[in-house]
Amino acid sequence: MIGRRARLALVLLALSLPSTSSAGLAVYWTTDENNTHTSPPVNWNPGPPPDSLGPTDMNLWLAFRNVPDTARDKFFRILIENPGLNNFDGIIEVEGFRSFDDTDPVTSEDLGSIGNSEKYDGWWALKPQPEWERIKLTKSHGGSAPNMSWDITVNAICTDAEWALPDLKLHFASFGAPGAVTGNPLWTEVWIFPRQEGIDLSPPIFNAPPWTGSWGSTFVYTDPDGNPRPGGGVKFTSSGPGLTVSDQFYAEVRIDGGIVNLYDVYSYDPTTLEYEQYRVRTGILGAPGSNPWILMGTVLATLAAGLFGLARRRTA
Repeated sequence: MIGRRARLALVLLALSLPSTSSAGLAVYWTTDENNTHTSPPVNWNPGPPPDSLGPTDMNLWLAFRNVPDTARDKFFRILIENPGLNNFDGIIEVEGFRSFDDTDPVTSEDLGSIGNSEKYDGWWALKPQPEWERIKLTKSHGGSAPNMSWDITVNAICTDAEWALPDLKLHFASFGAPGAVTGNPLWTEVWIFPRQEGIDLSPPIFNAPPWTGSWGSTFVYTDPDGNPRPGGGVKFTSSGPGLTVSDQFYAEVRIDGGIVNLYDVYSYDPTTLEYEQYRVRTGILGAPGSNPWILMGTVLATLAAGLFGLARRRTA
């Protein structure tokens, strides 16, 4: 639903470590609600939050910039590790906005976020791709919150994701956002794994601007984290410099099985020697990628597949 505030339980442990903000989208913060109604950097503080909060700082807001695009959706992951939020009551609110201010919210959807005593791993979809996002944390008491430490990573992929039987298609896909990321990242690998079904061994497709290099593909059965993926996945690799935040690509992989709406996507940045993980959802009514023509085609293709399977069972 439009403007929905999605909330997740979160309990995080205080550790005395230096504050850091890993590569990804630049982080902004404030403890003053009056500063939270416009897109950063206006009225927002750059960098990770301070290592302590005073007794009157009952709320903490984080914000991230983007480039608005009504034709695409945004899928982002916010990972907060060992941040020292034991002083907070475990509520997170995630919202995105089309315009410079917060009067035009977009649809938000939780794609399986989890929290425990040591970290918060948030997977979110925003439709359409907003100009900026705001996240609210609420303190559980009126006392000071000292010795907090922050390690915040926010990565994003923006795309029009389509499931068209039997293919996943990522249209106009790109990582990060121009003017909104830290450093000068490059991406020379893109990995795609369906979460519910396996990969068909038909040749996958990857198209990107020629200056990014020549892209090849291989089928893989272990993800970059070392986890086995019995159903398989596809790894696309560039022989050249790779993608920048301004480069869009198209990827298509064939699925061996039924309807698949949720995918894990990884990218590799040789400048940081790090992999970034994303979770992408294809078009369902009211969810990212729900272009009505794509949705209609998906529904018709699904019905056709069901009828074909029924006919095969009757003649068997």
